[in-house]
Amino acid sequence: MEETEFETRIAAALAVATESEAYAAVIDAVADVGDRDVFDRALALLHDPHPRRREAGAYLVAEHGPSETRTVGDVELRVWDHPYPDEAATALLDLLGRETEAPVLVAIAYGFAGVRDPRAVAPLAALRDHPHQEVRFAAVRGLMTHEDPVAVAALIALSADADSDVRDWATFGLGAMIDTDTPEIRAALAARLDDADDETREEGLFGLAARGDERAIAPLATMYADHEGAALDEALCVLAAKTGDERLREWVEWLWEETAARDTPLDPVRDDADARLLAAARRYGVG
Repeated sequence: MEETEFETRIAAALAVATESEAYAAVIDAVADVGDRDVFDRALALLHDPHPRRREAGAYLVAEHGPSETRTVGDVELRVWDHPYPDEAATALLDLLGRETEAPVLVAIAYGFAGVRDPRAVAPLAALRDHPHQEVRFAAVRGLMTHEDPVAVAALIALSADADSDVRDWATFGLGAMIDTDTPEIRAALAARLDDADDETREEGLFGLAARGDERAIAPLATMYADHEGAALDEALCVLAAKTGDERLREWVEWLWEETAARDTPLDPVRDDADARLLAAARRYGVG
């Protein structure tokens, strides 16, 4: 991509709101080119005096190269086949160390959701008390999947954030995105069982269910009576298979009957939901 075309596209991005689909389309189109010249121009933007150009540069540096979408639970995450991940991480860390503008910090933190690097954990964790909700939310996205104790401690703190979106994703990060199991993680998940936000409450419930924690049994039975959905089905089956608690039997039996009544047979090999249900049903001798 010629420099004039690069600058024309950057100008088009800066002419619209960062949150808009038009901005994302321009950034994605430039990043997907994936050649060294584009990457070098993106790196240069990180030193631009204009914060919106630094913001665009951070997105471009992180998202450089072809991407694909992977589904984790009910969440779709984009991942990049980055040709220069170490160089990208180093550049983003350098910018993070000197940046003060919230939108640029957001771009950097989101960047580390794709460019995974353990060096980012400590500076991202330091953003957990940032006054801007968008920065705290982006820090959660950058910290998710890291098993490092510093990342876990930050996510525990963010799971009690004043903003429901931050709480929801931090709780998701603790409960579903890592396998680490500590009393502190369980306590943070249990604290969300009476959260005012439905999605955050469900994430706390699933995280405890995945760890076989009996504190999830009573609220799960109550929530299951009032709400149906794949997330609660998954929590039910996982917790029932791990504990075999009789308070969950009726719901396992009900889900088994509902599933048995569908047109397609159970396929535990290809369908994770069917495999979970079969494990729960076997625990109770159902079916």
